[in-house]
Amino acid sequence: RINSTDLRCRVVGEGGNLGFTQRARIEFALRGGKINTAAIDNSGGVDLSDHEVNLKILFAEAIAEGKLTLEQRDEYLQNVVDEVVESVLSNNRSQARSLSHGERRSLTQIDFYSPLIAFLHRNAFLNRDLEALPDDDDLKERVRQHLGLTRPELSTVMAGAKMWMKSMLLESKLVEDPSLEEDLLFYFPESIREPFRNEILGHPLAKNILALQIVNSVVDLFGMSFVFRLSQASSVKPLDVLKCCIIAERLLKGRYLGAEYSKLDTAENNELFINIKTEVGSALRKTAAWYLSYHREGKVADLVWTFSSAHAELIDGLTEILDEDERLLSEDLFKKYKKAGLSDDISRRLSLLSWIREALQILWVSRLAGSSIRSAAYVFKRMLNIVGLRKILNTRGYFQFKDKWDYELFNVCADDMWKVLTLFSARLIQTCGSDEQRLNSSLAELSGLEDFLVISQSLLDKNLSISGIAVLARKLNEACTNHSLKA
Repeated sequence: RINSTDLRCRVVGEGGNLGFTQRARIEFALRGGKINTAAIDNSGGVDLSDHEVNLKILFAEAIAEGKLTLEQRDEYLQNVVDEVVESVLSNNRSQARSLSHGERRSLTQIDFYSPLIAFLHRNAFLNRDLEALPDDDDLKERVRQHLGLTRPELSTVMAGAKMWMKSMLLESKLVEDPSLEEDLLFYFPESIREPFRNEILGHPLAKNILALQIVNSVVDLFGMSFVFRLSQASSVKPLDVLKCCIIAERLLKGRYLGAEYSKLDTAENNELFINIKTEVGSALRKTAAWYLSYHREGKVADLVWTFSSAHAELIDGLTEILDEDERLLSEDLFKKYKKAGLSDDISRRLSLLSWIREALQILWVSRLAGSSIRSAAYVFKRMLNIVGLRKILNTRGYFQFKDKWDYELFNVCADDMWKVLTLFSARLIQTCGSDEQRLNSSLAELSGLEDFLVISQSLLDKNLSISGIAVLARKLNEACTNHSLKA
């Protein structure tokens, strides 16, 4: 036995037997060493065993029905080895990437994790004392030292968060939603999905497998703290957030995008890969939050269908709506992704993700006003440019948020401004139609906007403050809601 401080290596991988105590792992990581936990390093074996057991249960049903002989079962098992191994390795890579993302994010936003740790401990999904997780005072000291959470700590938090979300799903009716069948089918090798579709859907552990699939996908695409954080910030049930995550993934085709851009997860393209994953995660979180605020009631399939065709139409024509600078940026991103080896379709989708919030608001304007996507886009972009909202919201990167409450206040104010502009744009269309002269006249008469623009310019001149953003949101609301549009 030795102490972790005696190690001279920089990277540790643990074998099947426990090699480190959790305290030793954390100590080693805080000294700059790279280490996960035994559970993470050996998850491949557990995952592979789970796949084997679930496949044998599946085939046992088919054998009992006379659809399959034991010899045929063994042949199927042999034929799916490569597919199962790749699925297991893919899961391992996703877990490692989630930990890396958590490491980076906790350096600047450790408040995302502190309430989650307390919640998971309080509800017995982890034991922060047994796992040597830092308490609130320790976390404040980490912030002062410009340190975040270590990989061993994040491994424990991620496991607890997954157990919490899985238990929540299993207690709900969401796992009975027929539109989620594809997630269950996706767990099994592609070559057996069609011939054994009924057996898969009737698998004795179908709900458990489906819940695990959903949770793994949400953590991989949205991050381990997102569901808890958004439910707390929005005062809604965590299950509603989970449902909105599923809808967002469907609308933006997150899993499809992830499978393609993950090809860039190489030493040569690592920086580009991280940037893309960050951008995709941000777009997915914005979309889930948007659904939570605007349209969360109903079944998953219905909510996806409501906007899927309009969203596709908007994305196809989005470059025509963008301003010149935005269009050039989108084209540059498209070329960069193409040069890295991504397809035209993937490169185009990725290059437009920065404008996803605008796209979603345009969809809502169109729905409220009963107008075409093109009319909604034209009016809403006019309003955005007059107000300069994108410039205002881009100041987020310059803020030094004192705590999570400052961060949440900024998000609430931003959301309020989006909503005000959306409602006002819909009113403009209903009042002025496509008559540009009447539209310009109504915008020119927008009294109260002067105060907003003065405060906005002050903020953009680097007089940044959370209170200034709050005042700005109120001024915009006053300018738009108090304005009487003339028919």
